[in-house]
Amino acid sequence: MKTHRTLLLALLSSAVLTAYAQPAAHTLHVEAGDYDRRYTITSFALPDGLDGAAFRLREDDGALVPLQIDPDRTAWFVLDQLDAGQTKTYRLEPAQAPSTGGVAVQQDQGTVRFSLDEQPVLQYHARKSTLPRSDIDPIYHQYLRQF
Repeated sequence: MKTHRTLLLALLSSAVLTAYAQPAAHTLHVEAGDYDRRYTITSFALPDGLDGAAFRLREDDGALVPLQIDPDRTAWFVLDQLDAGQTKTYRLEPAQAPSTGGVAVQQDQGTVRFSLDEQPVLQYHARKSTLPRSDIDPIYHQYLRQF
């Protein structure tokens, strides 16, 4: 546990955000430190004066990295891979704001329905009920009695 805290603190303290004179030119340098980094959650404070609610990072090779922005303007992303002693540079740029629909969960009389952007994704029956069709083997009735 102590190793994980030390690792997280070292990574967070190694993230440095440098702002240039032009508002659109913000660069983030992330250093791996003494350890290889794989799928590491990383955060930094958005610079003052940046307008907008949605941003993303662009790697030197053009690959895009999504950011999650908290209400306190802390930005979070997943550092996919960075070998010990290496540094990775990102450019911070505006992104299209996410849709407002998002994921929704509704519960109604033992049925839980999940949707994404108002489109149905999954329906789960959480209570004992009858089998949906009469041609289903009666052996499956025993599983309904366990609830």
